[in-house]
Amino acid sequence: FRVDYTPEFAADGSRAISPSIKLGDFYQVGTSKGAIRQVGFGDGANTKVIAALQDHAGRMELHAVILRQKNTLMGKGKLTKDADLDLTPLLTGTPQSLRVPRTGDSVIVTTSEGLVDYIFLGGDQPEKRQEWYPFGKGQPVASLDFVFGDVSLVMTDSKGAMDVFSLLVPEGSDKRLFVKIKTFDPL
Repeated sequence: FRVDYTPEFAADGSRAISPSIKLGDFYQVGTSKGAIRQVGFGDGANTKVIAALQDHAGRMELHAVILRQKNTLMGKGKLTKDADLDLTPLLTGTPQSLRVPRTGDSVIVTTSEGLVDYIFLGGDQPEKRQEWYPFGKGQPVASLDFVFGDVSLVMTDSKGAMDVFSLLVPEGSDKRLFVKIKTFDPL
């Protein structure tokens, strides 16, 4: 939706501002069957990502919609749907939670088996860039959130361990990956 504000001037010169709401296009994420359990959104200016975990016939799935918006000399262009993606085949394990950075170029998913999957959406095709067990195989991630401008993830497990992973290009690689930069004392 879009909110516009219009000034209205009275005969005595006073001004009042009146808001109006205009509904925009609706973009469905996932299939029409099954409850959406979690949604994430990232707005990278020209590229926007809406991702969702959906319970479909007792199986959790990961879906995403990529929206594009061009900027012109006349302002922002129309928002258009660029891709409707089923990212479930890229996952190893059962998705548990998701995060979408505000850059709108990826999706981070934790699984009930303790894995974290980093799926990059900035290329021609979705790419699983990385998967890792931050706390060991079988030890699920209890919480996951972005810090420091959405390039670092802070994760905890149920035993109180807390680690920070930052997105950088490790030596010997040409792609940005999450690398552990800090381990805190258990809570």
